[in-house]
Amino acid sequence: MIYDPPIVLYIIISFAAVGIALVLLGLLRSQKAKDWWLKFLASMSFLIHISYLWYEYLTYGYAIALGTMLFPIYFCNLNMILLVVVAFIKDKQSKVFKVLSEYLLYAGTFGAIIATLFSEFYNANPNLFDYYVFKSLLSHTFLLAGCLWLGVGGYVKVRVKNTISFLIGIMICIFDGFMINLIYEMSGIGDVNAMYLNSGPLSSVPWLTSYFIVACLVVLIFAFTSLYELLALKKEDRWYSKISDWVKQRRK
Repeated sequence: MIYDPPIVLYIIISFAAVGIALVLLGLLRSQKAKDWWLKFLASMSFLIHISYLWYEYLTYGYAIALGTMLFPIYFCNLNMILLVVVAFIKDKQSKVFKVLSEYLLYAGTFGAIIATLFSEFYNANPNLFDYYVFKSLLSHTFLLAGCLWLGVGGYVKVRVKNTISFLIGIMICIFDGFMINLIYEMSGIGDVNAMYLNSGPLSSVPWLTSYFIVACLVVLIFAFTSLYELLALKKEDRWYSKISDWVKQRRK
């Protein structure tokens, strides 16, 4: 990976900007205002992602639609779409909203951080003034802010059961990857390796598969949420107490 001054500066500034923005947004008390900012962050992430089509057309008089703009091929592509879906769901108490928002708090945050710290686009073309490279970084910055806002804004309560929502979201990712790989295969385009289902993201590290990464994330999320419950909740409200109470009720 390339870590020259421009990309290091972008990483520092973008992470600091997200942190400051979330602190300021955390001062909001109006739910309507919170919802508006969720919609704004989600929309900006997705629109910046596909904005290269308009940039290319207005610059060269034509635009080439890349696969990642037509299909949610990779993890963050799908998360950007799901964040928009979540932001515009009216019933914020619905099970669909709760599951997807809990999934995005962890998956979207992780994906955005990794995509910023290890940008494939910048590594291939280390030029922040190249619009394709810059829009890729910026769309992930908005994705990071939007997903973290789900937690800071009070949409998601950090609980061990969030791990279940994360796994449900991962199943959606696997289905998405399988379908896109099938579409590409049937179209004769070739192997797109959607969601890295066929091989890992790094050919030089064959053991680093998407399944291994997911397993590590599940362990980390479970550990983080367990520690949070231990520090923030009373014993009777923690996950193991809830399970114990449920088992006792079933035995009656």
